[in-house]
Amino acid sequence: MLFLIVLVLVVVSFFGLRMMYFHQDDVDFLIGISSYWPKILFQPVNEHVVIVFWLLYRLEWLAFGTNFGGYLMVSMVLHLLNLFLIGKLVYVETKSRFYALLAALVLTVNNNWNESIWWSTGQMWLMATALILLSLLVVRKKRFRILTCLLILPGLSWGVGLFWPAIVFGGFGVRKLSNRWVINRIGKVAILAQVVILGIYKFLTAAQFSLASLEPMNIMRSVSFVTVGLANTVVGRLIFPWESKPIRLVVLLVVFVWLLVERKKWWTGIKGLPTFLFLATVGIFSTYALGRSSFGIGQAMATRYAYLPTFFFVCAAIMVASRVGSKYAGETKLLILGIYLMLSGLSAFGWRVSDWTIRPRMVKQYFNLVKSKTGQCLVDEDLPGFINPMPTRKLSQLTESLSLDVSFGTRAGCERVLE
Repeated sequence: MLFLIVLVLVVVSFFGLRMMYFHQDDVDFLIGISSYWPKILFQPVNEHVVIVFWLLYRLEWLAFGTNFGGYLMVSMVLHLLNLFLIGKLVYVETKSRFYALLAALVLTVNNNWNESIWWSTGQMWLMATALILLSLLVVRKKRFRILTCLLILPGLSWGVGLFWPAIVFGGFGVRKLSNRWVINRIGKVAILAQVVILGIYKFLTAAQFSLASLEPMNIMRSVSFVTVGLANTVVGRLIFPWESKPIRLVVLLVVFVWLLVERKKWWTGIKGLPTFLFLATVGIFSTYALGRSSFGIGQAMATRYAYLPTFFFVCAAIMVASRVGSKYAGETKLLILGIYLMLSGLSAFGWRVSDWTIRPRMVKQYFNLVKSKTGQCLVDEDLPGFINPMPTRKLSQLTESLSLDVSFGTRAGCERVLE
């Protein structure tokens, strides 16, 4: 399994090096860390505070400039780290290398990590996932000072970590003593981390958590967002990654009915950490719903929101399988299932990403064309629509990012990059 994991990662890395480049948000963020540093460090991205990401992206720009291959390798290393961490988490729980490798195999490539890997700005999601998985490993070792940092840092990588301390509190922060529940040391650390992260968000984003979010319409919209996100994007795209929603719905219904009929066999294996991970999957998507559900149900189908929940879901499912798998199948059949999930994800990945590479390659050609105009006067026009369909940047803002040696002026005396 380890050989297969490495082989697939090498293949998709070479594909990315040949076919992918910066586009859309990537270009905005390149401008930010090159032209507005260090002010950009405390600038939120929509409702997300991304201080940790800004630091990493700045270091990458200093090291690689606009060499996309360097950024892609960092993304692949972060993804590989997440595979190691999820395997470690499964191993600690099951004491089985087979199940640890099986979890990594299923998550090596699928239809839910396109945005996280191929967008260099997807590193904010990769980093948040790594920090959250690390915090789960540290919870078991009860290293409280490190745990405090690891509960805060995911929320400073991306908004997915905004309520992670609260989720950890719900799973590990209280214990029953005699006839009453008491908050343990983990719970106290989680409360402290939650207060700190909410304070940072309040200060940097002027976020308002009002009672309006509890109105029936908003609650229904959030419930719909979470339901579609979990059913269609996390579970649906994992077990049936091809973009045929009617067939995916049928597959989901068949799996649901089968689980319902066989519930007595698997129910005993869900207790403990698997239950926490399943509920954490819901909690993470509920966090997304706070800021994204108002933009429509289509946001719940974005693969960037499914990266971390898919890790949680697969981890929990494999832990349950390790406990009750003998009632259904041995390791050989589970391995076959894991290879199917990986290969089906790889096939859908190739088809889906082929559409994604068109605009990035146009951006690469545009950047090379602009760089070739050294010493010339260029018209300071809006960046073309294939970079961002809603242009918000001017060509002159790429001066620092691309290290341009050009001047800008009016159309009367200067040349346009694209005629």
